[in-house]
Order: sequence, then C-alpha cells, then structure tokens
Amino acid sequence: MAVFQLNWEKAPGPDGFTLAVYQECWDVIKEDLMRVFFEFHTKGVINQSTNATFIAMVPKKSQTFKISDYRPISLVTSLYKIIAKVLLGRLCKVLHETIFGSQGAFVEGRQILDAVLIANEVVDEKEDHVLQRKGFSQKWRSWMRGCLSSSSFAILVNGNAKGWVKASRGLRQGDPLSPFLFTLVADVLSRLMIRAEESGITEGFLVGRDRTRVSLLQFADDTIFFSKASLDLLQP
Repeated sequence: MAVFQLNWEKAPGPDGFTLAVYQECWDVIKEDLMRVFFEFHTKGVINQSTNATFIAMVPKKSQTFKISDYRPISLVTSLYKIIAKVLLGRLCKVLHETIFGSQGAFVEGRQILDAVLIANEVVDEKEDHVLQRKGFSQKWRSWMRGCLSSSSFAILVNGNAKGWVKASRGLRQGDPLSPFLFTLVADVLSRLMIRAEESGITEGFLVGRDRTRVSLLQFADDTIFFSKASLDLLQP
C-alpha cells in the first residue's frame, strides 16, 4: 500500500502533516483519503492546498552571502506524495516498454554506470503531447495535468511562507512524478537521434564485441552525444 511504502521521516509540507500521521492514524482517516482519491480519479483535479509546496533554502556552506550559496529544497504535502506514489506505481509498470535503451535513469534494470553524461534539457508544455503519442489514455493525461497545473510555491523565510506563486506547467523538484515524466519527454530526443542516424544525417560509434552502434546516452537530465569527427556531420 502506497501510504506505508513512503518514508515516514520526510519533512512535512504546507499542511504540516508528516507521513507518520497517515500511517499511525490509518484506520481513522482511510475513508476520507479514499474519497480524495475517488474525486481525483473522477475529475482529475487536485485541491490547490494539497498541491502547495514550500521551498526551504538550505545553506551549502557555513557562511552565506548570495543566493547561489543556498540549495532550494521542495517540501511537498504528504497527501500529494501519496497520490503521486499511487500514480507512480502504475507508471513504472509500463515505463520500460516506452523508453528507449539509451536512457539509463529511473527505469528499473538500468544503472548509472550504463551511461556517462553531460548536457541539460528542459521539459515544458510538450509533456501532454508526448504522453498522447506514447499511447497514454485521456484519463491518465488528465491526472498528470491535474498534478502539474495545480501546484503553487512559497519560499520559507525564517520559517514563514513568503510570496506564493501559482505554477501552471513544468516539473518541480521534490515531486515523486517529476523524474519519470521528464524521462518520458526526454525519450523523444533518443528517437530523433535514431531517426537521424537511419537517415544518414549523423553517425555514432561502434562499441563492444558485438559492435553496437551508439549515438546518444542519457541519464536523467544529462545527455552525451557520440559522432564521428567529421565536418560533414556537423553541417546543418
């Protein structure tokens, strides 16, 4: 069960409830929680307070003088974590079927040592289109839109929330779904590289005893491209 699979020691979000509350009081709150899930399943909508996030600025060093000296940590509500955990359980069952082998992160059975990486990519409004092209149902996509479009943020300043901002798109750090949704969208780059290689636009390296051709490797949001040292392949 998702509630008991989550780490009860995680810091609480804006609702103030840790996962330990849900686990210890399960017999009392389970019916209310199931009603929340039923509404989300039916309408694909998450209450804004449920999807609110505190951003805590954690110092990277003992003396801090500028914003880059801090690391932002997102504190998501425990209720949202439970919803995301349930969705994630479904997603992980099919993720390996839709992600190309060049992606080495967040997919069961693929390890960080399978890829050495360098570049950064960004995900925006293409997420829904990619899910549709990959065969995810309208219901599932409405759930994802509900998770992404209802989030809001506030920065904790001396323990007080300041400057609430409504987020309408994009992925947030601390959301259990974020790395997996990113992986789905980033997979498009792998497919484009394969198509480019098949068309003769680019050419990767042959590696290993079986001479496997590699033109791109990915791990999470890092990407490394392989190409022959040819000026012709660099031309637009």
